[in-house]
Amino acid sequence: MTANRRAEGKEAVAFYHTRTRDETYFSPELQAKLDKSIQQAEEGKVTILETRENLLSFLEAL
Repeated sequence: MTANRRAEGKEAVAFYHTRTRDETYFSPELQAKLDKSIQQAEEGKVTILETRENLLSFLEAL
């Protein structure tokens, strides 16, 4: 293994460990929707329709 390949491997491992668990499983678009839903829930601004749509998107991603 060359020094460059070892460095690339270390960078990949470091990048992986900086990601959150959610980023490992969800696309950026779905993560943004989930973050928005969480924020709206915390602010008390969630509608039933939005909650249903986000739940269905979440379940489809699994």
